[in-house]
Amino acid sequence: MKLERPTSDKDRRAIKQATHRTTSLCGGQESAAMITRVNPKTLSDYGNTGNPRHTDVFMPVDVLADMILDRRMAGESAPLLVQLCELGGGVFVPVPEVCRETNAVDLGVVDLSQKLLNLVAVLTQSLAENDNDYSDGDKDLIKEAIQGLCGLRSRFGDGGDQ
Repeated sequence: MKLERPTSDKDRRAIKQATHRTTSLCGGQESAAMITRVNPKTLSDYGNTGNPRHTDVFMPVDVLADMILDRRMAGESAPLLVQLCELGGGVFVPVPEVCRETNAVDLGVVDLSQKLLNLVAVLTQSLAENDNDYSDGDKDLIKEAIQGLCGLRSRFGDGGDQ
């Protein structure tokens, strides 16, 4: 007996597409194979959406970790990591580099971003309680705003007592 999986076909396809993009950012299959324990063909299988034989073949966590660290050293985020965070209901926000010098503008931006994040949370909660729903376009705008604000917030710190 096979139980229904929590992920949909669409979710798993998005994971495979993000895997392909991550491999590409690592320089392609040949280059990515040099920084992981798997060969180029196997990396291809992980991102293959065109062959039904590879439908349920996904990248192991240790291979993903190697690729995440490779992209981190290049100053980028691995698309697969970002996709998995989104699938989990969140967004990937890189840890900010420590900045020794902070000015009033920086603190103002941090304060504003915190207030905007709180506003989005309040609006979302209000809609949930009132059985209303956003349109798909509105959801995309809110998602983009949250991702942008989280990125801004991570760049400037949390705005707490400094």
